[in-house]
Amino acid sequence: MKLEPILDAHAAPVPPALSSDRMGELFIQAGKLTRAQVEQIIQLQETSQLRFGEAARQLNLLSERDIQAVLAHQFNYVTATNLRVGLDAACPLPIANSPYSPEAEAIRRIRSELLLEARGLTPMQLAVVSPSGGEGRTYMAANLAFSFAQVGKRTLLIDADFRSPKIHAYFSMNNKKGLSGVLSGRSDVTLDVMTMVLPNLYVLPAGPLPPNPLEILQDPNLSALIDKLARDLDVIVVDTPAAMASSDSKVIARQVGAALVVGREHRTRIADLRVTVQAMQDVGVRVFGTVYNRYDGRSGAASSVAVSPPPPLVVRALAPAPLRAHALTGGPVAVGKPFWTHSLLSVVDQVLLSGLNFAVGMCLIRFGSKSDYGLYSQLFAASLFAVGLLEALIGSPLTTLAPHMPAPQQALAIRRLQRWQCMAGAVLGLLFGLIAAWVVWDGVPEVAPGPVGLGFAVFVGMTTAREYRRTVWFIQTDLRSLLLSDGLYVLLALLGGAALALSKQVGAASILGVLSVAQGLALVVGQGPALAPTDTPSPLWSETLAAVWDKGRWAMPGMVVGWLGNYSFLYLASAMSGVEAAAEVSASRLLLVPVGLMVVAWSRVARPLAGRLIHARDWRSLNRLSLASLGGIEALSLVYMLMLVLALPWLQAHVLGAKYQGINTLVMAWGAYFLVSVARTIATTWLVSIGAFRQLFVEGSVVVLFMLVVASVTIPQWGALGAVLALIAMESFDFLLLLGLIAYQRRRLSRELPHA
Repeated sequence: MKLEPILDAHAAPVPPALSSDRMGELFIQAGKLTRAQVEQIIQLQETSQLRFGEAARQLNLLSERDIQAVLAHQFNYVTATNLRVGLDAACPLPIANSPYSPEAEAIRRIRSELLLEARGLTPMQLAVVSPSGGEGRTYMAANLAFSFAQVGKRTLLIDADFRSPKIHAYFSMNNKKGLSGVLSGRSDVTLDVMTMVLPNLYVLPAGPLPPNPLEILQDPNLSALIDKLARDLDVIVVDTPAAMASSDSKVIARQVGAALVVGREHRTRIADLRVTVQAMQDVGVRVFGTVYNRYDGRSGAASSVAVSPPPPLVVRALAPAPLRAHALTGGPVAVGKPFWTHSLLSVVDQVLLSGLNFAVGMCLIRFGSKSDYGLYSQLFAASLFAVGLLEALIGSPLTTLAPHMPAPQQALAIRRLQRWQCMAGAVLGLLFGLIAAWVVWDGVPEVAPGPVGLGFAVFVGMTTAREYRRTVWFIQTDLRSLLLSDGLYVLLALLGGAALALSKQVGAASILGVLSVAQGLALVVGQGPALAPTDTPSPLWSETLAAVWDKGRWAMPGMVVGWLGNYSFLYLASAMSGVEAAAEVSASRLLLVPVGLMVVAWSRVARPLAGRLIHARDWRSLNRLSLASLGGIEALSLVYMLMLVLALPWLQAHVLGAKYQGINTLVMAWGAYFLVSVARTIATTWLVSIGAFRQLFVEGSVVVLFMLVVASVTIPQWGALGAVLALIAMESFDFLLLLGLIAYQRRRLSRELPHA
């Protein structure tokens, strides 16, 4: 990295104050008045005993803005009129565009408190951080830097947000060169990459987005640059990415040394501010305080920056007062070779579990009755609903929040939530067991309801407990414990299934019993949750649950919609055509499980790449990735289905048996379904990468309603085949809607001017 001191060489002196003692001369020099107009104002001033400005306004010769601008120039007070670069009047810089507004006064108040807190520090180095996007982080950094320059502090504003840089847009600057080029050694620190936007204020934009932002920002790259430039500066302000979205802000703040935490009213939770403050302090960053504002990140216009008067800004603890850390705080997550290794191992683990489900299905098909298999298929789908419900309410929020926790608080949160998971799983197991027993008693007379209800209750309880333990292992990247436990589960389940087949006791209740025992024994192995140290700060239970509920409440409706789209056909087929129709639908689908596995494996690798391409607005590369993915997976799917068609006669003779003769048409229908589903999955992956969860929920609800309407017509007409046809119609309709959503999101992202 090549560094050249440039500030002394290029800094321009502050323009001297205007020398005239008369207001009239000031406005004539500024081009606001003619000499005749000045004489007219003076005459009114003498007769009416008015001040010069008041008389000028009364004659409609000057506006209040004109008067304040000239006075600011006289007293060397820099505003938008002094800028050396263009500045849009709509740009959210009230300190420049509206220097006498309540918003600007609030910024000056924060500046004063920061100068008091940082007295003795030369220069003052400050990273501006916030928990999430849209909270006014960049707004605060830009306005603070401008305000420091206004009082004569030689200030450098650095955009270190390599995820979504915005500083260049505030000052209408070019972002082709900047910090990324300097840190990677491709650029020198010259005026080609830095811009002096006004006397005493320099701006270093982010530059082109690097593919490895965290690695570029790692110490000592950024700290070496700051140390080099600090010799010629009084203040360095650094804008950062969202703290809860990546580890970048923590890495940046550690090298800068101090931070100001920003939140937004009605958007940022106090708990998230505490999490962010604690995360900064955990790595040795001095937190000057937190600012809670009303910045409107949607429009970014100065008129929409509502800083509530009085007081115009709520400032919380600008002194480094201790904040009691919430239980859900954070630590860095490394992304690199271990990420790809873990992704591969998680796919291997998924293959093991899917292989077990395949084996269980084949065991029931070969050795059980059609009623048993149809019943088991519906019970297994219901258990997935229970698991998904608790995953949405507990597992997914924990997965989101845990990476931002120090190890002791993470251990405390995991143990707390484990109790809730166990209690909730037991309640759901009891409820689902009673419902299963009643359904069997009422609708499947050839199967005993008691054993089915008991077996299903235990199965749901054990499954939810084991899935929580698996979630914890994924969070802690303990793939050894995960594979050990899942491997033992698969082995015990296969041995138990073989014993049932040899003893001719294969049925829905016996299979559920074997799986429950296998899961219970599998929970014994693997690393258990760690114990939190006794001195770990312990927040209220209500705070922990509130943090989890805040993250999970929107995931639950999406889970319900997704489950209905994937499994409601089983219940519709059973209700309209009998439990044997559900067995035929499940048996034919089971043969195409490998196609689903290919899509799962692809999505784990493609989703992060898609997110980076969308973030960079690289639509050409995204299109290439989409077409390559679609073509590759569809080709592999067609090859597999061709092999399946050739093997189907043998499978029917030696595996499926006479009970499932004639499902060839269903297999072909499922093949068509999966071909359409591949395209739909790719489209969904892009929207998930964008973060369009609310649109996906609404779109998914519409699609499920569409499927239910179609199924009500096709299932009575064609039975099991009608259920699959309804799913094909649903996937096709879903794909068309997703294409429309993608086009809309692409247009929105292409024209969107991002704001912090």
